Amino acid sequence: MVEGVGLTQATAGSVVALLVVVVICGQLTGGWVGDRFDKRWIIFIAMWMHAAAMIVFAYADSFSGAALFAILHGTAWGIRGTIINSIRAEYFGRRAYATISGFSALLIMVGMTSGPMFSGIVRDLTGSYKGAFLTLAGIAVIGSVSALAARPPNAAYTAAATQA
Repeated sequence: MVEGVGLTQATAGSVVALLVVVVICGQLTGGWVGDRFDKRWIIFIAMWMHAAAMIVFAYADSFSGAALFAILHGTAWGIRGTIINSIRAEYFGRRAYATISGFSALLIMVGMTSGPMFSGIVRDLTGSYKGAFLTLAGIAVIGSVSALAARPPNAAYTAAATQA
């Protein structure tokens, strides 16, 4: 935000603080929303919000652009995280929840590690983070389609897993 958007360090810190507050609000509302609507569609919408946030951030040149990024990304992050945990439990029950959560955490860590490295490489090669953010937006769109394609296991498996 300092280098690419031109914000001061203090202002960039404010954007990060806004992001954190919005994530917390998203987490608090995510469960409520997930109890009332199809979780796959909520994840689909959240992933599109991530994509929109990345596009906004790729072209941000002011505090307002960075703040819009923080609001979109934070809302999506908070809601999606809550819904993902809920859908794991619904789809797989108690028997496989820890294994699936552990594997998922591994994949998340790979993304959280490789994303900044990828972005840094793109910045070094092109002089801008724009290509990296646009690529991440594309990955979020692919994730949205994957969320809609996810189907719960068959009823017999789910019943057995819930009983365990």
